[in-house]
Amino acid sequence: MSHKKVTETKSPEYLQQELVILETIPDAIIITDENGIIEIFNLAAEPLFQYTDEEVIGQHISLLFAELDVKQKIQANVTTELTAVRKGGETFPAEFSVGNMRLQGRKISACVVRDISDRIHAEREAILARDQLIEAEKMASLGGLVAGVAHEINTPVGIGVTAASHLRERYLILKEEYDSGALRKPSLESFMDTCAEATRILESNLQRASALIHSFKQIAVDQSSGDKRRFNVKEYLDELILSMHPEIKKTKLTVQLDCDDALWINSYPGAISQILTNFIINSIIHGYDSPATGTLLISFCEREKQYELVFADDGKGIEEKVLQRIFEPFFTTRRGQGSSGLGLHICYNLVKQTLAGHIECKSGVGEGTRFTISLPKQTI
Repeated sequence: MSHKKVTETKSPEYLQQELVILETIPDAIIITDENGIIEIFNLAAEPLFQYTDEEVIGQHISLLFAELDVKQKIQANVTTELTAVRKGGETFPAEFSVGNMRLQGRKISACVVRDISDRIHAEREAILARDQLIEAEKMASLGGLVAGVAHEINTPVGIGVTAASHLRERYLILKEEYDSGALRKPSLESFMDTCAEATRILESNLQRASALIHSFKQIAVDQSSGDKRRFNVKEYLDELILSMHPEIKKTKLTVQLDCDDALWINSYPGAISQILTNFIINSIIHGYDSPATGTLLISFCEREKQYELVFADDGKGIEEKVLQRIFEPFFTTRRGQGSSGLGLHICYNLVKQTLAGHIECKSGVGEGTRFTISLPKQTI
């Protein structure tokens, strides 16, 4: 679209001098009277909206912004995002800034318009990338749980296989003695003792493996599905602690659980387990010198109008400047050492968005760290 001469414009004569300046500005400038009727449509506005000035001057600005009603006064001294409309009907997101002024005794509104399609696209891409990273972090956490439980299950299963193998060997020896007619009472008594010990070992280790599988299965399903269901809090937290045993046993930490046995809630157990898993891992990694030695406290109780979940450790604590940023995405004090900086950010989002609650952290150097989560009953 070629540049027009200022003298050819339909704009009012009293604005001709101002238009000379406006035509040199790279942003789209639209000037209206106090009723929203367009009086100036500068050169930069023409390719943006695909109108010529002759086509829009004298028209109401709602031609370009459907959200600006004909009967509605343009709000002054604000910057907002509106949906702009090009000549062919194509829409695009626009930053719309307007200021009111008096010029030669007349009230006018000066509107600056910028196409922010690229910015919106970049923001959406950034949000998508962040969500993908958060999801990857969740899956990595779940993957760590899988690996830990698989390793933990290997021990009781291995012991069970050994006990069963030993029992079979003793059986074959007993059968050989029986077939040859050499079976004696001491051999039979010895075999019965072996049977008793082997079955005891098999039962205890299979029960241990079964408990690990049950706890892992429920925790894994809850974390991956995110479904809401009714559950006993004490039983669920016991299962969570058991599923975390592979990580906890590498340390000298003990876990204390304080929760009413009879407390049932209808909530999102996957969110709660994800939060506590991140808290425990965070304490193990950041809260103590290696090997981690101390106590982790998990408390869940019912208040008058809310539930309260507390997680606390008695570790090194967090200095003030770090404490102010712990929920920020990608913030970590261990950059390059395997920490992504997403763990506590995930916890914050789960509390705010999934559980509709409130989270706060209190800590100080040498004073340990305490997270308190308040969950409103009406949303659970």
